[in-house]
Amino acid sequence: MGQQDVDRRTPTPDHPGASSARSRRYRRRRLPPKTGFVLSIVLLAALAPLLFLAARGQIEIPWLNALSGEPEPLLVVYTRTPTPVPVFTPTRTRIVVAIPTHRPTATSTFTPQPSSTPTVAERATHTVTAVPTATPPPTDTPPPTDKPAPPTPTTTPHVRITGDPVRLRAGPGQAYDVVGTVRQGATLPLTGRTANGEYWQVRHAGETAWVLASLAEPQGSADQVPVVHDIPPTPTATPTVTPTPTLTPTPLPAPVLLEPPAGAVFEDKVRFKFSWYRRLLPHERFSIYVRSVHEDAESDWWVSEQDILDGGGAIQAVPGAFVSEVNSGLGGIPSGEAFWRVIVYDDRPGFKRPVCPWSAERRIAKK
Repeated sequence: MGQQDVDRRTPTPDHPGASSARSRRYRRRRLPPKTGFVLSIVLLAALAPLLFLAARGQIEIPWLNALSGEPEPLLVVYTRTPTPVPVFTPTRTRIVVAIPTHRPTATSTFTPQPSSTPTVAERATHTVTAVPTATPPPTDTPPPTDKPAPPTPTTTPHVRITGDPVRLRAGPGQAYDVVGTVRQGATLPLTGRTANGEYWQVRHAGETAWVLASLAEPQGSADQVPVVHDIPPTPTATPTVTPTPTLTPTPLPAPVLLEPPAGAVFEDKVRFKFSWYRRLLPHERFSIYVRSVHEDAESDWWVSEQDILDGGGAIQAVPGAFVSEVNSGLGGIPSGEAFWRVIVYDDRPGFKRPVCPWSAERRIAKK
């Protein structure tokens, strides 16, 4: 090893060159005076954002909490309690977490503080707690204290026609004019009765009419039907005038009765047989009229040729005429002797008038 190397490693006072070399080595390793200050500024600048975020509570620095003695921040846990009720009403709960604003005192190490440090006074958190909505139990409606009595049903009295057909008259008697005709099974409102109970006062086509009590069966509370005292006066009897035909200048002949013969006895069913000189027109009807001899009872059947055939009867052509057989009943006629006769009516609306004269009457009897 050379002398120069010895002088560098172990400088001694005996070697002046060694002291000079050590002084040069120390000068090379010592930092400049301003370098430490610059490094401190750089370190503080790097720590300033962390300290600022820690002051706002956005990050947590364990050693800073240990130095400042600050309490640990509260931990907020969001919980949800399940309930079996499917309907929930969410409520909003405000929880305030207090964070101390105390900051550690600056030590010898320079700690820069931000120019404007916001103080977090409170932190709002929302906890959603499911609160079941209570369903109110059903309440029974109390019964009314004063329950009105149910209305008493009232039945309007009426009559059901048992004859077929039956004539309606303007008054209680055969001397009154015929104002209408109804078929068997028809019902009419009952408005009054005669004192002897032989006739019912009814409403037909908006007008008052009278029907024989033996040909109409009362329905409903017939006992409460009032007795009618204001009865139209009996019309003066006028001699029967043979109607003059109006369809043709020559009067048409009247029907001729064939069966049953005079004095025949029947129960309820009977076959009427008669002839006329021609067939009926579509708007014409035979009227078979039967009246009791000893009692005020009558029946009137209006039939067309089609009605005769549908009822099991027949129409047969004979020299100079046509014979009609009509199956009918005597349900509306009381037992005893009666008369029957036939006429032809024009049944067009607005006419309702005879086409020919009445046939001669023939006496029969009902058991």
